Amino acid sequence: MQLASVRRQLAQLSNLVAKFTPKQLWIAAGVSVACLLIVTAFAVPAILRSRAQAALASRTGLNVSIDDVSLASSGASLRGVHLVSGDPGQGVNVSIESVDAKFSWSSAPFAGTKAITGVHASGVDAEVDIASQAFLQLKDKLRKKPESESSGGGGGGRTLEAARISLTVKEGSQELLVVDNASAELTPAAITANVERLRASKPGLASAALSGVDVQLSRAEGLQIERVKVADGLLSIHTRSPQPSANPAEAAAEPDDDADQDDAAAPTPVAVKNPVDGDRKKSLLAALDRLTPDAVITLQRARIERVTDRERVPILNDVECELSREAGGALRITGKGAADASGKLNIDMKFWPADLRADGRVTLAALPLTLFVPILPRVPWYESEKSRIDAELTISAESPAQLSLEGYANLKNVGLSAERIATSPVQGFAFSIAGKGHWFPAQRRLEIESGSVGVGKAKANVKGAVELDADHYAFDVSADLPPTNCNDAVHSIPSALLGDMSVAEWRGNIAGKLRFHTDSRELDSTELKFDIKDKCDWRLVPVLADLRRFSRPFVHSVTEPDGTVFEMETGPGTESWTPIEAMSPYLVHAVLVHEDPQFFNHKGFSPINIRNALVRDLRERRYAVGASTISMQLVKNVFLHREKTLARKIQEVLLTWWTERVMDKRDMIELYLNVIEYGPGIYGIRNAAKHYWNREPSELSPAEGVFIATILPNPKRYHAYYQKNAIPSGTLSNMRKFLGRLGDRGAFDKEATEYGLHELEHFRFSRDSKPAEPRAIAGTAALLPYQMQAAQDVYDTDTVGMRGVN
Repeated sequence: MQLASVRRQLAQLSNLVAKFTPKQLWIAAGVSVACLLIVTAFAVPAILRSRAQAALASRTGLNVSIDDVSLASSGASLRGVHLVSGDPGQGVNVSIESVDAKFSWSSAPFAGTKAITGVHASGVDAEVDIASQAFLQLKDKLRKKPESESSGGGGGGRTLEAARISLTVKEGSQELLVVDNASAELTPAAITANVERLRASKPGLASAALSGVDVQLSRAEGLQIERVKVADGLLSIHTRSPQPSANPAEAAAEPDDDADQDDAAAPTPVAVKNPVDGDRKKSLLAALDRLTPDAVITLQRARIERVTDRERVPILNDVECELSREAGGALRITGKGAADASGKLNIDMKFWPADLRADGRVTLAALPLTLFVPILPRVPWYESEKSRIDAELTISAESPAQLSLEGYANLKNVGLSAERIATSPVQGFAFSIAGKGHWFPAQRRLEIESGSVGVGKAKANVKGAVELDADHYAFDVSADLPPTNCNDAVHSIPSALLGDMSVAEWRGNIAGKLRFHTDSRELDSTELKFDIKDKCDWRLVPVLADLRRFSRPFVHSVTEPDGTVFEMETGPGTESWTPIEAMSPYLVHAVLVHEDPQFFNHKGFSPINIRNALVRDLRERRYAVGASTISMQLVKNVFLHREKTLARKIQEVLLTWWTERVMDKRDMIELYLNVIEYGPGIYGIRNAAKHYWNREPSELSPAEGVFIATILPNPKRYHAYYQKNAIPSGTLSNMRKFLGRLGDRGAFDKEATEYGLHELEHFRFSRDSKPAEPRAIAGTAALLPYQMQAAQDVYDTDTVGMRGVN
């Protein structure tokens, strides 16, 4: 039945066609073809444009528009392709003049985008902000493999080409990378790119301008670098501005050198991270994995310069460099360059980054320090283009477990500039380092077989070991300063740091030994010892250091942190002065034990104080406490300003050395107690005793002496106790403990200690001008060393008199 029906329909169609003449049939066929061409010319491009826009939008997550689509026998051409983020100009903005896609019309209706065998783009102009959300979303999209490729088919075999590429990469408003007139080709096996010009920058640090850049990447095992060749380049190192000093609020929060060690609660140990940056090392190793086994990176010709706001200064010329990967994972770098008339750089090294091993030699001759500033620690270098470095380092890989190191480095005319160093730039430093030793990569351990470290003409011999593992550090170092001319030793320090002490002169030699051991896993075992053989005779000192002025009335002047100046007349014979014999022995003992228990035994510097302060600072990983002795505090109060600079610290050390040489310990503690601060605008022990209790210094009790001692590290802060007429329970508890220590040390006898503890139960200040009531203080205080000497002098005098009678 069905077959018969078909036959009838064919017969009817045949009869219908037979009615037309051949001419009429050709006309009908022509009209049909014309209609088909019209449909193809208008409908197919619209369909292609719609499908292309949808595909690009799905692949990139961006807004896509295409101005025009035209057809050809070999495929289609897109004109005016635009890809932008949601907010135009904010994130990603790409414009392409033309995109030619090659595909077979016969397979396109069935294979879709898989039918595309090649794409050629021309006139690509892209601007990308890597800090934008649009870029982050685009990056995530592009990381995912499209379904057309992951499911197999023609997508993975196509060739992509691009010409006349311009690219700008920004981070916010800062341009990081600009590429001009580049071309690229992507095949299933490789990516090649040619860049006419490329500019890259790290704002405030460095920038590079390269030309003639050829890149070849392999896609065999992920994306890896096979070849990079740069025909010409310019590296510009931007001068780093000096680090700003801490703002006043931060400075006020910092501890003074004499911060209270007794009142501070024991800090919680903190896990230590050494300077080795694990994340940075992982990133480096990941980058090196991007090199093929025979990769070569070549810089044919380059220059390096320093850039300031006013000028460009050449540093290194005729630089040639090649980095290649060799068997066994080693990287070999060879290169050379020249600076000025005699400056030279030569390098031939092999590195095994994963093992922290190396083998080869680096030689530097009269090179500007600026060249190395970007890779050196963050130091406020000043006019580093004027500094010169000579160095040579030879590394021998004796085995995978051990490297042998030998070399030297000399730095001349080094300058530094920072408010924490000095009030003006410091120039003229000369440093030297030399030695040989062994590096053990697995342990991150450097063993110094022999070495020397020098500043100017002073040079110390060094040996020991330094260990910087992933989670700890350890130093075990000894240094020996051989007999050195005293003038050479001190004047190796630039005059900008010496200040008034730069005119001082000495005769004789100084020598010393230092032993330092610390381990972050056992900080309590830290050892610090030094032994100074001082045979220096002071021949000339500045007017500033004339101590004779303190034997008569003088004006004590203090510049407060807010810039105001406080002045007070004091000195023997003045109303503000109190002889030490007229001071309460409880006060003197409390201050000595709290501030400097070894005052009568050291020569201005206390190794045990320095060691204890260092341990605490290392444990808390900050500058928590200083190690000043009373001698150093006295020098700061009567000679120096309060600014916290390296220059002031150096001057403090030299003035302490001088003061200890010519001033008696008794006179030092007497002067100290008469000039130091005890509260806002309260200077001198007589004023302090009157202010807090309306008493004479001789009348102060054990508890009152303890209070005075405990406020000395920060008298302005602790003056709040007086204003509230109450002492917090925590501070009272610390005062009780301190009183107990004074009793245990024998400074106070049992009765005086108990008297002081009873006082603390009802401790009060005098808040009016009424004279204090008389009182009898139980107990006594031990004789101080100068009192014992005075007693001995009296005994010797009496004995001589008796002998005379006999």
